[in-house]
Amino acid sequence: MEIRANRMNRVEPGEPLTFPDMAAGGAATLTQLSGPSCQVPDGGTAPNELGGYSASWQTAAGSRKTATVEVVASHYFTIDELAAEDRDGVCDGMPERDLVAVRQAVEEVFERACKRSFTRRVARSVVHAHATGLVELPWVDVVSATATAMDGSPTPCELVGDCQARIAAERAVVTAEYGLETCPDEVRLACIAYALYRLRPDSRPSNAVGQSTDYGFVRFSLAGRDGATGLVEVDAVIKAWSRTGVTVL
Repeated sequence: MEIRANRMNRVEPGEPLTFPDMAAGGAATLTQLSGPSCQVPDGGTAPNELGGYSASWQTAAGSRKTATVEVVASHYFTIDELAAEDRDGVCDGMPERDLVAVRQAVEEVFERACKRSFTRRVARSVVHAHATGLVELPWVDVVSATATAMDGSPTPCELVGDCQARIAAERAVVTAEYGLETCPDEVRLACIAYALYRLRPDSRPSNAVGQSTDYGFVRFSLAGRDGATGLVEVDAVIKAWSRTGVTVL
């Protein structure tokens, strides 16, 4: 997978990575946002530890490029699975980096609309405990969590359900692993359908909301107004798999 400079890039553990314009014999420095760094040569593999990394590498011209990399447990679908469902040939001849970019955009749309992740991820956030010690975490489907006080010392953190925790400190940094272990087939197929829709050329004007026909005016289904994607069947899957957190009183 080609790492796009100045962008967020999602990768799987052990996935081969390439860095555009990297100097011959060079290596990218991947620094974990909450830990040590590692060196990854062009064509090397992504770290196995889930979480966010900052990446930087020197180009053949002597400048430096940077990017953000997040290692997630798995992608929602593979490029081969996308091609297998492509009955219209919309993917034919497209560079893999463009297909990967669309896949990531689709994953982000689903996570934002469903308010959950369909793969395991690791993230950190500063939280404030209520008087009861309970905290509403900024994620759902949390499977494990640890906390450190603002001075860096560990503090007890007990999960209460899958989106709350009881923390001893009034203010702390929580590191959590969250998300579903595997992407449900229904969600995977809906993601592929939406990806193919985004890849397919659209002959309509970008600001069109409908079209006059011999039978009357046909109103288009639009993303953001008629659902997250504007595709009825895809939006039905999103609605079925949506989650929300709980409010701590």
